[in-house]
Amino acid sequence: MPRLFIAVPVDDNVRANLARVGTAADARGVSWVRPDNLHVTLAFLGEVEERRVPDVEDAAFAATEGFPGPLRLAAQGIGAFPNERRAKVLWAGLTGDVPALIELQAALAKELRAAGFELDDKRFHPHITLARMRVPQPVPARLARLQEYGEWAADELQLVESHLHASGARYVVRADVPLEDGRFAS
Repeated sequence: MPRLFIAVPVDDNVRANLARVGTAADARGVSWVRPDNLHVTLAFLGEVEERRVPDVEDAAFAATEGFPGPLRLAAQGIGAFPNERRAKVLWAGLTGDVPALIELQAALAKELRAAGFELDDKRFHPHITLARMRVPQPVPARLARLQEYGEWAADELQLVESHLHASGARYVVRADVPLEDGRFAS
């Protein structure tokens, strides 16, 4: 069964800027996300039966129908889950059309739930995951100075299949959902 999520892809220039965060940090026990895997997750579905993949596509189509895209987003600042003193996940925050992104995520979650998919009930916190810590630790102080990573026009969603390997995750885009008009392109 494919392991799926729906995400907003990040512009190549922003990815390159975010990749420099790992080289600026002097942190041990940190697994940095590969630059080509950086994205903004809107919905994590986990393992989905292949026969249900079209239902995921239909939900994405319904959520984006009539959505006035593209979104202007910018990656800015560093944060951590659960907090900066005991970080397990490092992330870059987002600015720009974040209220519209939150609305889009809510519409997507509504459509996916209506199609029978179970989603996490946590409040959506738009971010780009940069790294995972093996052991909780404070965010390296040097990262606090790194603030702006660039902006981009988010003009699509992607249905992504994740393949987990010892060397890290490998992502395959299964389908694109343009935000301009909501038509689905496989």
